[in-house]
Amino acid sequence: MIFSDWVMQLSAAALFLALPKSVASTSDLSVPPWAGSPVAPKNTGKTCTVIPLGDKQDDVPQILAAFKECNHGGRIVFPEGHTYWIAQKLNPVITDVTVDWKGTWLFSDDIEKWRNNTYWIEFQNHWTAFALSGQRIHINGHGTGGIDGSGNSWYNVEKTFTQPGRPMAFTPWNVTDLHVEHLFDDIVVNSTAVNAPWGTNWVQNTDGFDTMDSRNISLTNFIYQGKCILRP
Repeated sequence: MIFSDWVMQLSAAALFLALPKSVASTSDLSVPPWAGSPVAPKNTGKTCTVIPLGDKQDDVPQILAAFKECNHGGRIVFPEGHTYWIAQKLNPVITDVTVDWKGTWLFSDDIEKWRNNTYWIEFQNHWTAFALSGQRIHINGHGTGGIDGSGNSWYNVEKTFTQPGRPMAFTPWNVTDLHVEHLFDDIVVNSTAVNAPWGTNWVQNTDGFDTMDSRNISLTNFIYQGKCILRP
């Protein structure tokens, strides 16, 4: 698995990896730019472009429809400058898919809904809102795309103690040959709550990457300041 030039905005919780093998991807699928075990997705030439509905309408149904339509060799595009409202959990299972993730997924700040509508992960009693499964997947944020987990809303609610049900924003689960690159470039995440009062210790659980049953994970040009970067 390869994560290059990659940083996620401060979000609900950590990134969790549960991968049986490795990861990879590229813009020209005929000439993979990486070396080693990751395998590039096949390309049938089909493209699915997703445009957000706007006005905080849930974009998850049309996102899942695009993953289904362009599964097995297609390309899914989230154009730059667009924000997608994510109001429910999702777990696409895909093979040979390239994702041009130029826009931003903004998770709903309906905290109580998320506490009761996520996927349970058998790792220290964690939950996730977005689980990605499959093989030969390439995600490229092109330096503009990524995930905003509405993390500050969770910091405000849990400023005294961490409560059950706070989901991780992105969990590769049962994935082989995944390459994630350029999802936010040159950004430092420092586990700071925007509304934290001066002089108080208000740092929540800020793991960078939680890994379990994973092999061949590579992080390049990654900056993170939190409780820990990698946690088994």
